[in-house]
Amino acid sequence: MQVGCGPHNIMSDWWNVDIRPFPGINQVMDVTKPWPFNDLEYVYGEHLLEHLSLEGAIAFLDNAWKSLKPNRHNIISFWFNFN
Repeated sequence: MQVGCGPHNIMSDWWNVDIRPFPGINQVMDVTKPWPFNDLEYVYGEHLLEHLSLEGAIAFLDNAWKSLKPNRHNIISFWFNFN
């Protein structure tokens, strides 16, 4: 599953979710709320965490972890400002 993909980063072989109903999104959902999944192979998010509050980021990571099959992976990329 790809989270927070927006309208320009739809991945054709992935389940694409975003909080907004863009064309090509498979499911509109708030990733900081409980997820209806428990058997995901991967959770991929690119430049998503920096758009969430600290509490929202923690909720997202917890939801992603709980939704994965055993021994599967989260792939998270985010921007970080060291200043």
